[in-house]
Amino acid sequence: MFRKTMEEYEADTRKKLVIDIREKEAFDKETMPGALHMDSETLKQQIKELTKDQTPVYLLCHTGQQSDALAEDFEKEGYEVRSYYTYEQASIHTVDDDVHLWILDIMLDDKSGFDLIEEIRLQGHDVPVIFMSARDKEFDRIIGLEKGSDDYITKPFSPKELVLRVNNIIKRTYKSENTRIQIDSYELDEEQRKVFDNNEEIDLTTKEFDLLMMFIRNKGTAFSREKILELVWEDNYFGSDRVVDDTLRRLRKKLPKLNIHTIYGYGYRLG
Repeated sequence: MFRKTMEEYEADTRKKLVIDIREKEAFDKETMPGALHMDSETLKQQIKELTKDQTPVYLLCHTGQQSDALAEDFEKEGYEVRSYYTYEQASIHTVDDDVHLWILDIMLDDKSGFDLIEEIRLQGHDVPVIFMSARDKEFDRIIGLEKGSDDYITKPFSPKELVLRVNNIIKRTYKSENTRIQIDSYELDEEQRKVFDNNEEIDLTTKEFDLLMMFIRNKGTAFSREKILELVWEDNYFGSDRVVDDTLRRLRKKLPKLNIHTIYGYGYRLG
């Protein structure tokens, strides 16, 4: 049994079996002609039966699609994200010291997320780990917790829910006595969403603070109005992109020492 690329599949002129191991909803929406739907657990149980006559078996999946989409959600929150699509790729980075949290799928290519968390712990890293899986069995949850995971989320799940879980674990794990950020003589407490100038609090609206944090997390990067609208207002705003200019004007008035530059004909940059 093996998995191939689409090019290799099309070049293979033999009789072959295609098994779609994606979510049932994706299978129902669109699949390859003649493909059978089977979840990973059932597939594991029927491997011998499926391959007994030496018919090549092709697995149809969208490797990386979900992780890429999740990576975009986390990048919007200011995180640096690295995606690995196989156990081999990920295991090389278990020695990295700059990883602050792992999100592992239990079902990997040739090994499992349980094997990978053992690799991480063998390196002596006490970095938080979240398991995600389509399997909602108590047995898997217990194994994950026994191996030192911090959370377990079952597919399908809301990306926003995962982001919130990550935020909570990061805050809990890396909590420090001084949570204030220094920027252009101002102090920000991200957890309490407060801004101070010489210990005097400056009152900001929700979007003013969100806009400020977006610039701080991406200091030195220029953003167009459209990109700022996407990052700060997301899908909850349907008006003009001039709201960016209006919010920034109020922010500059309240924080006159903030070093935000206007890139004429494009947008804005902090620093």
